[in-house]
Amino acid sequence: MDLAIPLIAGLVGAFLTYLFQVILSVQAANQAAISDQIDDLRRIEALATEYWLTEAEKKQQNERLAAQLRGAIMASSSFEEVGPRILGCRFKRYTELTVKLDEIVTGGDFESERKNVDYGRVAATMRVTGELVSHLRFCRTHVFTWK
Repeated sequence: MDLAIPLIAGLVGAFLTYLFQVILSVQAANQAAISDQIDDLRRIEALATEYWLTEAEKKQQNERLAAQLRGAIMASSSFEEVGPRILGCRFKRYTELTVKLDEIVTGGDFESERKNVDYGRVAATMRVTGELVSHLRFCRTHVFTWK
């Protein structure tokens, strides 16, 4: 009997330690997913800026940038699968901003013969991407606080 109490206490302590480590590793994975999404958004911003600042006469460069931009957008959309779980109630705002960014980046004369340099789209892209990154940074800081 004298051995049972310390043994049970040791097992309970080991179980709680294991449980705490699992919770922390899940939260660290969530934080890494948010950081990866921020990197993806920065890539979209860079490609969109380059695309909308390229003259229409440079057809090959425009086609290459448009393809890269579409690919970057598709790659970043995989966050939609885990986003609701990671961001919780903040996912709605994230979705609103990503839809807005997509409309700005791929709207207007995107991939058309009339496409030309559009400084307004560049500025709008940078503004919305900044909002998205700020929103995700806020979410990333609250991963460990369960807010």
